[in-house]
Amino acid sequence: MLAGALGLSLPAVMAMAQDETTAAPSPSAEPVPLTEGSRPVRVRVPSFDIDLPVVWSGRKVAGNPAGYPLCDVAQYLIDSDQRLVLPGRPGTSWIYGHAQPGMFLPLTEAYFAEGKRGLLGKLIKLQLRDGRLLTYRISQVDVAFDYDISERPNERQQRLVLQTSTGTTGASPRLMAAGRLIDAEWTDEPRPEPNPRACWQAPQPTPRSNNSRKNQNRGPQAPAATPAPVAEPSDELDPMTMLLGSGIVLLGATVVAVYVIRRP
Repeated sequence: MLAGALGLSLPAVMAMAQDETTAAPSPSAEPVPLTEGSRPVRVRVPSFDIDLPVVWSGRKVAGNPAGYPLCDVAQYLIDSDQRLVLPGRPGTSWIYGHAQPGMFLPLTEAYFAEGKRGLLGKLIKLQLRDGRLLTYRISQVDVAFDYDISERPNERQQRLVLQTSTGTTGASPRLMAAGRLIDAEWTDEPRPEPNPRACWQAPQPTPRSNNSRKNQNRGPQAPAATPAPVAEPSDELDPMTMLLGSGIVLLGATVVAVYVIRRP
């Protein structure tokens, strides 16, 4: 009777019911939050067979000067004024690495071969420590000494910048490819185990006849970003928890000090 009242045939009603059944989302599907950041652990650029573990910019390895990029890994950078943030929340996230084989060299090669066209539209897959997998599409490419590419026009936008070198000295500009977030999902892929190594090469003396210090071999260019890095973040403790913990420790130390002073 309801089908007749609506002017629908029984097969049409059954087809609608079937469509609703197939279109219903799985009750076990958990939505992917995009309001909190998490540490990146793996970055991939499938078009160039780039697949690297990611570590904090302050990671120390024997033989590598502080602040100089490591080899066999990519590194993420955050700063205290929130200009650069952990991925998974609104803002700009920053990952950098050397232009070396097995690292970000294919990005530099693609740029020199085809210009910006060689990078635009390519996908970046970023795995986070909390199990999220974020996908970005490269929409902006810049080669410069400044870091204006980190500025985002939309406060709610989530962006990722991959930075690498265009030469072997600090006199070479940086290659930066920025992508916008286009997809987020959960992944059960295991986190890769990073094994960073020092790749600093001491400057080699050049013959006096060259009369040019800027041509000295300084090893791979250090793609350090301008914002000062901060301590490695923790996914387990939020700032309020850390603040309360510090207050408790300070209160305890004060009580002990008063007790010691008042003892006869």
